[in-house]
Amino acid sequence: VAEVMNGKCQDIYRLPVPTPCSLNTRGHPINLRVPSPLPPTEKQLDISMSRNNAPGVPTLLYNHMDRWKKIRQRWREASHRNQYRYRDSMKILKEMFERQ
Repeated sequence: VAEVMNGKCQDIYRLPVPTPCSLNTRGHPINLRVPSPLPPTEKQLDISMSRNNAPGVPTLLYNHMDRWKKIRQRWREASHRNQYRYRDSMKILKEMFERQ
């Protein structure tokens, strides 16, 4: 595999290393693949509550779906942040693919 730089072909044997992760307070790298957990809902559901006081099925379903949509969005954002670390390698691979 060769890359053209300044009109000359250059062989590529390695891709650039990803940019390093930021460090937490202890000096350990932060795992960008896993997002921070979503805090629990403000009100816990009491399973022993009477049917008259319990929220309806549509309310429970809406709250459940809303929470999981937020969780899914956090995972997507974490994935994008992690993939951004590899942007230099992806740029080289994309150029190689487009040249074929």
